[in-house]
Amino acid sequence: MKRGNEKMKRKSFAVLVSLAMVTLLLQGYGGGKSEATAATSDGTKQISLATGSTGGTYYPLGGAMAQIINNKVQGVQVTAEATGASVENVKLMEKGDVALAILQSGIASNAYTGTEMFKKKVEKLRGIATLWPNVFHIVTLEKSGIKSLNDLVGKRVAVGGPGSVTVFTAKLLFKAAGVDESKIGVKMISFAEGATGLQDGTIDVAFIDAGIPNSSIMNIAATNKVSLLGVPATVLDKLIAEHPEYSKVDIPTGTYKGQTNVVNSFAVQNQLYTVSDLPNDIVYKITAALFDNLQELYITHASARVIKLESAAKGFPLPLHPGAEKYFREKGVLR
Repeated sequence: MKRGNEKMKRKSFAVLVSLAMVTLLLQGYGGGKSEATAATSDGTKQISLATGSTGGTYYPLGGAMAQIINNKVQGVQVTAEATGASVENVKLMEKGDVALAILQSGIASNAYTGTEMFKKKVEKLRGIATLWPNVFHIVTLEKSGIKSLNDLVGKRVAVGGPGSVTVFTAKLLFKAAGVDESKIGVKMISFAEGATGLQDGTIDVAFIDAGIPNSSIMNIAATNKVSLLGVPATVLDKLIAEHPEYSKVDIPTGTYKGQTNVVNSFAVQNQLYTVSDLPNDIVYKITAALFDNLQELYITHASARVIKLESAAKGFPLPLHPGAEKYFREKGVLR
């Protein structure tokens, strides 16, 4: 009887070990490696890059960065994923679904410190590089007669998709402008859906937080007379005083078809982030691939032309990843 009990114990232990091994295999990682990476049969490291909606700037530029990395870094395969942008991207990184993401600097700061929309700190975030600024566009059709932020009361306003930072920024703008959000028909839909809504008459105004020029706005302007609303200086001053991650920016005349005046607005920096457990050598190679081949990135989108090696290591609200830090120190832009 005693021998039978011991045999049963050995069987139970073997089953538990097998289950534990299967669990690790299903999770796709072990020993502290990120769930957001996997290896193919030939050893290629597969990494997901969270971007934004297809109608914004994150997605096309994220796709271009992925292509450069895939072409230049042996043994690494990056896939750009369409998402709800910064806020959702942080959540995906926190869960281990992605290992790379484009985030607005203010959202990265909130995530790292556990403030605003984040209830707890996301301490595994690490910076790779400062990229380009996101400019806040307030777009309507000229025929709408909407001329100012006060005219938004009673109107249908697309403020970005659920989980996007545009929704959060819209709330800050309404507050700074003294506009009662409850009196606005807020629609949480993507940039592309907002653009379509403007054209088919189901949306009066679309907020688009993106690099300039933005493809969705260009598409609307190709067949409609668009109007970009400026943000008054007093509203900008109040917004920036309370949220210094934003800065004043002008959308130059002629950025979009039919735009005959400079539009006053604001912007925030977009940055590339990773997680602390992505190996140093991989992050180093990714950083080098991007900044040793900037000319290839420049031809993909006008917004990319402001990405510079000299400013790539600046403006981070949290630590750089050691792999990126090593690259920038070697290039002499970080001391």
